[in-house]
Amino acid sequence: MWNLKLAFRNTLRNKRRSLLTVGTVFFGTMLLTIALSWIGGIMGAAMDNIVGMVGEVRVSHPEFPVRETLFPLDLNIEDVEPVVSAIEAHGVDAYPVIRTGAVVTASEDIGDHFGLIVGAPPAYFSDVLGMEVVDGGPIENDEQIWLGRELAGSIGARVGDDVVFLGQTQDGSISPIKGTTAGIVSTGSFMTDSMAYIPLSKVQWMADLEGGTVEIQVYGPEGTNANALAATLAGDPALNGLSVQAWNERSPWNQFYETSRVINGFLGGIVIFIAALGVLNTMFMSVLERTNEIGVLRAMGMSRLGVVFGFLVEGTVIGVVGSVLGIGLGAIPSLYLEINGVTFSEEIVRDAGMPMASTFYADFSVETVVTVFIMGLLMALFGALIPALRASFIQPVDAMRRKR
Repeated sequence: MWNLKLAFRNTLRNKRRSLLTVGTVFFGTMLLTIALSWIGGIMGAAMDNIVGMVGEVRVSHPEFPVRETLFPLDLNIEDVEPVVSAIEAHGVDAYPVIRTGAVVTASEDIGDHFGLIVGAPPAYFSDVLGMEVVDGGPIENDEQIWLGRELAGSIGARVGDDVVFLGQTQDGSISPIKGTTAGIVSTGSFMTDSMAYIPLSKVQWMADLEGGTVEIQVYGPEGTNANALAATLAGDPALNGLSVQAWNERSPWNQFYETSRVINGFLGGIVIFIAALGVLNTMFMSVLERTNEIGVLRAMGMSRLGVVFGFLVEGTVIGVVGSVLGIGLGAIPSLYLEINGVTFSEEIVRDAGMPMASTFYADFSVETVVTVFIMGLLMALFGALIPALRASFIQPVDAMRRKR
């Protein structure tokens, strides 16, 4: 307790120096709060869009993941109903989905616009993808379709127009289908707004996959761990021989997931390093100023560990005060960005190459507060550690011979 009281007294001895060090931690934690909230919001929204589009878990033909970029219709699940029933027995939702490319035109003539079509139950479009109907109404029968806003604009289609899709069967033969546009829809993402959404039965007919599908997307209750769910489903005998993958195990989403973690870690490391240098400089000055005092305390019996403890307590006090102030001030712009967001041009979103909305919002969360607070303490402790170790090796006789 005596060492603890002495450490607190030393923190307040040179108020100007202590305030300067607190200011270093404060500035670092403030920037870190804003940056992590902003990056977390962008990454979180992108991940939510990815999961919504590709499923928390996907079940497919075992060879499908290797060739999925080519949309291979021949690598399919022939009888989908038993598999869907087995998956839903685990208390999750399962949707058979077929994605394939087709030449799309809003007239009888064959056009030259290539687009991606998604075949699935209509509930998948509205409930899972969160499609907002900006014009028209719901899909009421298998002859009706939805067009993404971007795709509709590209081919000049309106509600009520017939749209022709020139696709192919699973053996590669040309296969056309026609659908009446029931509505123009949007999710706010350029990628998903550039697709056509067609009832599953119609796409099954086009691909010659009656009763089958290319993949089954699985969605668990809120807070479901995708990797744990994938492991559970992979152990189900009904899914034996099929590929079961969590979304963050699939390319390219696995790289995106890891990249987001690396960015957060790299950003935090830079801020900690810069702020720790400021604390290090201040603590070294403190050691030089108190060399004689440290020597006296060592001569009176204070251990090296006691000296280190005293400086680390000073660093902890500085870290706590600076972190609390930094988080408090950083919360103001973070909350503003969380409520209002920042809207980027459609060109920037289009070039992103992933499902993202044009308006980005920050995410100021408890996790961010805890992370920044811990990093603020680390800034101060890392900065105080080396001076503390140096002070602990000061010999009492040598220290008391100096003038200070």
